[in-house]
Amino acid sequence: MIIWLNGPFGAGKTTTVRELLKASPGLVELDTELLGYALRPALASRHPVGDFQEWPAWRRLVVTALTELARADVGDVVVPQTVVVEEYWDEITGTLVDRGIQVAAVTLHVDLAEHLRRIETDMLSRPEDDAGRVPAARWRRERRRDYDSALPWLRAKTYVLDTTAISPEDVAEAVLAAVPRGLQHQPQV
Repeated sequence: MIIWLNGPFGAGKTTTVRELLKASPGLVELDTELLGYALRPALASRHPVGDFQEWPAWRRLVVTALTELARADVGDVVVPQTVVVEEYWDEITGTLVDRGIQVAAVTLHVDLAEHLRRIETDMLSRPEDDAGRVPAARWRRERRRDYDSALPWLRAKTYVLDTTAISPEDVAEAVLAAVPRGLQHQPQV
């Protein structure tokens, strides 16, 4: 099964994965952003985009990687990746389901004020210089509008968990409890 953690950039998906891996050591993480970074040198100059998710190659590579992990029988895989374009979401999850892979989707929601606080706290805790922090913080703040616009379809297609006032450990526990409710797509038997 794929446990997909969605939510706004900077909401705590990576932190939640760390807690999930502690609570459930059998889980395996696939950070699909790394696949986007791997594609960037080959595609960015010929097919410039604002977000690597716009590349069909990224979406296909995500599906292929998750399919291969399922074939390798590594167990349940947790994916911390914001996807706010419904068409991309449907393409990825629909193809996984067509391949017989269950997808449990949990959106980690956080209210705006707390989200902005987490972005600033995270940026301050990173060792990069100010030049590295400012663009990442700006990117996360600017993308909040995309998340807010996507929230209606995310509520329909994922289990939305409000993480505004709970600790990372409690978020992980709530995700594990929510996984059965987050099952939006199951393969047809």
